[in-house]
Amino acid sequence: MSGKIYIIRHGITSDNKKKSLQGQRNTHLNGQGLIQAERMAEYFTELPLDVIYSSPMHRAMETAAPLARIKGLKINTLDGLKEVNFGTWEGVEMSKLGELYPEQMHNFIAAPSKWSAEGAETFAAAQARAWAAFKNTLRKEGNGRNIAFITHGGIIRLLMGKFLEMDLDKIWKISVYNTSITTILEWDGHLVLEELNRTV
Repeated sequence: MSGKIYIIRHGITSDNKKKSLQGQRNTHLNGQGLIQAERMAEYFTELPLDVIYSSPMHRAMETAAPLARIKGLKINTLDGLKEVNFGTWEGVEMSKLGELYPEQMHNFIAAPSKWSAEGAETFAAAQARAWAAFKNTLRKEGNGRNIAFITHGGIIRLLMGKFLEMDLDKIWKISVYNTSITTILEWDGHLVLEELNRTV
């Protein structure tokens, strides 16, 4: 029996609109983001889904809520799905960060493995804890389950980078739109990427 794993980014927020780094600031969806979450949930109306896991952050939980309602499922929170902690960079617009920290911003984009900021976790550490949460959940749920993970743009890039065995410095080559759905399927005992960054 085969199952599908859906990795979903939260809906848009005011910080997304301003191109500010949100990280672990507990922001909410804006009006457009709430509409996106409803539209994403409707996509799953006729699709089988057994369980929902979400980052406990407000914007992820608000994205998961209509999906849980439509499918009649509860939301299981998973701390490992929280966004990367960007430390003192959180809440600051990307353009401003480029002016204040040109060398660090270069690393942020071109060499994430070398990036650092005060109070931040490294991309490698964030990838390790997100991947552990993902794999542990798959083991817990077993084969053949249809699972939704609602999380964040940085974490999805890190998960897919690990899944596809990409160099950490290549993660920004992956686009992850708000409420996009990335699908992994079980095929002949293996996990295979079926679709990346689908928007509905």
